Amino acid sequence: MRPTAVRVDELIGWVLAPPCITGYPKMATTNNVDIHIIAEARKGKKGCYVNYVCRGDELGKAIMLVLDDLKSLRLRDPRVSLADIYERSTKLDGFVRCAAKRLYRSYDIHTWPADTPDRGFMFPLGVVPIEQETPFDVDDIAEGYRIFAEDSWHFIEIMTDGRRLYSVLRSLFKYIMAPQTLDIGLSSHWDETGVTEIWRAEKAMSGNKILHYLKDKQLDIIHNGYVDFAVLSRAVDRVLAVSDHKIITFYSKTNADIRLVRPAVRALGFHRRKHLRSVAQDCYHYHYRLPGSLSRGRLVKKLQKDGFRKVHESSDD
Repeated sequence: MRPTAVRVDELIGWVLAPPCITGYPKMATTNNVDIHIIAEARKGKKGCYVNYVCRGDELGKAIMLVLDDLKSLRLRDPRVSLADIYERSTKLDGFVRCAAKRLYRSYDIHTWPADTPDRGFMFPLGVVPIEQETPFDVDDIAEGYRIFAEDSWHFIEIMTDGRRLYSVLRSLFKYIMAPQTLDIGLSSHWDETGVTEIWRAEKAMSGNKILHYLKDKQLDIIHNGYVDFAVLSRAVDRVLAVSDHKIITFYSKTNADIRLVRPAVRALGFHRRKHLRSVAQDCYHYHYRLPGSLSRGRLVKKLQKDGFRKVHESSDD
């Protein structure tokens, strides 16, 4: 449930770091585990999937190695569909060693006739479903939006393909009245700290400046599964947020703003869905960050250097 009778900063904090009903499986980073990844792509006119095993490495690095390997096979539209972590296996029957160190690919590339030119849904970088049963088929996760209202706020929530997360965000920026404030949230499940922090830019920024900042720091913010952010209007009556599940939410004090934004969302190709499936609900999943991104401590120092100050801190306890 969304909170009731809360201050604006508390509401923003909730949107930045919504609770996950399934919890966050602890990410292993030792060399004594195997990371299993199922990836999909297109092979000629057919769809295909490939099984991978990465021996004891960080999930973000393993995913990038898999995507690079699929590209080396000249497969189109590569994407990771599922991942999981298991204790190290003594043997890897049916797998061949890839060019990348400690990465193995199944001998067989399974194909099926592709009856549509659809590239398939690509999960935004930073989050991936776990290879376990869920109340719905993970293949049901697709682009779309839903509209709802609670506690005097009106929301339009958008699930977007990871390949166009930034472009969709950029298209919606014009609906946040300038000057704007940028909040960046660090989730409690990052490094299992149990602490959520929100850092705010001390000076108001133009939309273009915020977009340039986010694009410049995309590895550390946009594609970091432990980071969420929000852009606030001066009066804090309109907010554009991206959660750590990389779901975009525009919300406002008035329904008129939602009616204003909705045509733009539809023009971007999104369809309204009664049930907006995502990894955020009823779906076990992992969060991760990519190789080359800053650690939590280094990101905090970078935010401080860039003129951000901590405005909120809470513990899971």
